[in-house]
Amino acid sequence: MPNMLSEYLTTDDFKCHHCGLLPPDIQNMGESSWPQMYDVLFADYDDFVKMWGSKIPPTSGYRCPDHEFEVSGSRLSPHIFGALDLGITADKHSEFVQMVNNIHPEVRLGTNNHPDATHVHFDVCFMLVPRYSTALAKSIRWVE
Repeated sequence: MPNMLSEYLTTDDFKCHHCGLLPPDIQNMGESSWPQMYDVLFADYDDFVKMWGSKIPPTSGYRCPDHEFEVSGSRLSPHIFGALDLGITADKHSEFVQMVNNIHPEVRLGTNNHPDATHVHFDVCFMLVPRYSTALAKSIRWVE
């Protein structure tokens, strides 16, 4: 498998920090056969990078269920399907959110200002079928 998942996103950017794997539906398949959700997620990330004007460092991508449990206490979250936390500093959150609202209002977007983790989360889990929660609806915005 190539090291690049998209123009700007590498497999190292997206793989689980705990086990070093990619999601099961990517790790054993080529680009032409993985679910469309990943094409959309990776293309949106590339659009964000182009509009932002520089690479946006992903701080977290895929998380295996064990790692997700360690991080959040849950084994079921957008990160086990495919999400990206992006290293956007708190002083740039509003600017970034406005940019995303202008170019991809359909993505789910959350800003986090925890003392030890400043990032913006985005995912396209509204594309999951069946959807396991109404919290995965299109265009959801939240601040933690």
